[in-house]
Amino acid sequence: LCDMGASTGPALSEVASLIPLAVYYNQSWPEIVYAMYNTTSTMVYDDPNMVSVKASSSEKLVDLSGVDICFHTSLLPNARARDADTITYLAKDYTNVSSSYTVPLPYDYCVGDTETEWLPNSWPGGNVYNLDKNASFTSSNVVKGFPMFPAKESDGLYVTPEHDKDSDETIVSLSPAEMSLPFGNDPTVVQISVAASSTVGYISEELASN
Repeated sequence: LCDMGASTGPALSEVASLIPLAVYYNQSWPEIVYAMYNTTSTMVYDDPNMVSVKASSSEKLVDLSGVDICFHTSLLPNARARDADTITYLAKDYTNVSSSYTVPLPYDYCVGDTETEWLPNSWPGGNVYNLDKNASFTSSNVVKGFPMFPAKESDGLYVTPEHDKDSDETIVSLSPAEMSLPFGNDPTVVQISVAASSTVGYISEELASN
């Protein structure tokens, strides 16, 4: 894969160069970014506490007064919890599973002088499916009909997930009010930076379309 990426153009070459780093840090983009911030802040700026600083108005530099700092992020349309053997699909209408999203949803986290807020400030609900522990994810009926990467003209904005008919799978529906806000609505600088810098998130293993 590294050799293929290096010979197929700049974009894939950049991704390929990160693979050895990803393997070292448990294939975790957050761990990679945390390590970069931690090393730089400690060794270059002698500020080991930087990695725990909150992305909040109270921590904003005085020099940036009057300037709103916005981090552009996205919510995954679906996410697997491997330890729990579940997959959650966000939906336009959580009571209608056929309105499950197939694309990441854009959200900005903005830090002003006196307050922080997510834009937009409304959130989707979702549905949680239990996965069959004995079946591989790729053969699970949960992903049937879900668009695969790369996208095709026939793919749509919504999909109707199916759960495995051969298991005791159930669906738990969560209203927007029952969904937790990202990072508990109190992210650190590192957390929100990771969320805003995942430029290759569309090939993340967390996406059912992988």
